[in-house]
Amino acid sequence: MAEKKSYETAAHANDGYVTKDDALIVFRGALDHAQAEIIVAQAVLDQEVLFARSIDPVRETNLKRLQSELQELVDVLRDVMTAEYTGEPLPGIEPDGSGGTFRLFGLTLDELQEHSHHAQEHYGIPTMTRPDHRYGEVYARLNLIRTELRQVEVAGVRLFRERAAIAAAEQAAIAAAEQAGIAAAEEADNAEQTQNAQPGSQVEPARPDLLYVLNRLSSAAHVLMCRHLSEVQPKAETTDYIL
Repeated sequence: MAEKKSYETAAHANDGYVTKDDALIVFRGALDHAQAEIIVAQAVLDQEVLFARSIDPVRETNLKRLQSELQELVDVLRDVMTAEYTGEPLPGIEPDGSGGTFRLFGLTLDELQEHSHHAQEHYGIPTMTRPDHRYGEVYARLNLIRTELRQVEVAGVRLFRERAAIAAAEQAAIAAAEQAGIAAAEEADNAEQTQNAQPGSQVEPARPDLLYVLNRLSSAAHVLMCRHLSEVQPKAETTDYIL
């Protein structure tokens, strides 16, 4: 393996280096950042739990549950990172991204999306309630986590679209090389270089299982926001801030 330059980093074990602005590294950075934001929120909740312990046992219980559910989000993000690195499927998720038995907060990922889309029905919070600083720091942290999870999904779509496009180009090049009697490996290298210069090619992204999970995680964060708000705010106080 060639010597690593300062602007490069390892992609996978024994798989060479990529530049630090490569889509793979951007994706891993987004995963890392989202985990960091969740851990900060958990640290904030440590203090909130201590404060609630002496004055409001119900609030203390709710905050402890929220802290545990945030850990579930951290664990999922770590599982996604591992699955991307190893190429292994995510347990409980259909490989084609069509669903699965995996649960967060006791709900399937599709159930979480349904709860997010019908927050009024499930939590008494009007759908698309605008975030507001008056809802408190915990709510604001949850909203920040939601936006970070959206960025993880965007980075994942970009990465896995690029991977699928490159793989498709390589397969096409190999087929063409076999027909033309040209060395397949050389043709595939040329096709990959051409494909990298055309990121807009329309192909189905690789790893639909990971993209399915990432799509649902922002809904999961929104569910936590709505439920937390329903527990700490009179419902009438949220109706002035609807989008």
